[in-house]
Amino acid sequence: MKNTIKQVEMLLKNYPAMKNELRVMEYELGRMNSPLNAEAIEGKMLSQPDYGWVSGSQISDKTSDLVVEHIDRQRNGKYHALKFLLHNTHSELQRLDFYLSLLPHDEMDVIRQFDFEGLIWAEITRKSNVVQRTLERRRKRGIEKLAGYYSILDRIERNEPDSYSRLRFIGYIHEERYRDCFGRAASISIPGIEAMLYIISGCNELWNAGPDTFYNFETGKIVCQEHITQPLSEASGRLLSLARSFSLGLVWDRLADVLLHFRELEHVHLELALEALQIALFPRRR
Repeated sequence: MKNTIKQVEMLLKNYPAMKNELRVMEYELGRMNSPLNAEAIEGKMLSQPDYGWVSGSQISDKTSDLVVEHIDRQRNGKYHALKFLLHNTHSELQRLDFYLSLLPHDEMDVIRQFDFEGLIWAEITRKSNVVQRTLERRRKRGIEKLAGYYSILDRIERNEPDSYSRLRFIGYIHEERYRDCFGRAASISIPGIEAMLYIISGCNELWNAGPDTFYNFETGKIVCQEHITQPLSEASGRLLSLARSFSLGLVWDRLADVLLHFRELEHVHLELALEALQIALFPRRR
């Protein structure tokens, strides 16, 4: 319960930033979609020379291929990563908003003023005409109730026969490696570490280099970048850089850097990265 309370406090602290991030992501996704409107596609078609018309159509095979390529370039890794992140952020905010709506008005109001609006206790006391000690108790009760709501799913997960079954693995070897990492680690309390180990377990090149190359299982410390001497391909290097970003636990603060990594990933690496992002941002088991 104590860990859940800390997670709720972190969510409340990040709530205003998450709201702003959501608006930015919605804007950027709309901007990426803008070249895909009818006028842009029609202009792309008409700008191509006549390579011979398709039977029953006014569009040539060559022009059709170029239009498809034009659309596909917009649907790159960055687009899909942004869409995925926007969906999960919106879902997490909706969940928190709903749980907040279940609180008594006085508890919800003090949380809104203190955590969302950033008012100090003296300002809230003046506005509500209630002493600070009472306001602090209301906020504490509200947070404990929120933690109780979040812990309902945790109680279900603890009764599941296999807590790993809620993760998506790219194959049974990936799952076995991931289990091995958890078996060796005494305690992993940071979701970002889980995300990093998930990536390392799923990338053959990183795994063959040895998980110990990147994470000290005895001390629970991440190996400093300058101490990593193992040569890696460019693709695996990008994936490792993304994993290390997750492990720092500062994903919201480094959103632009994370999306930059996504843009360079393809196929299985992108699938690993998207699932790891979900682990880092929205941990599903404790």
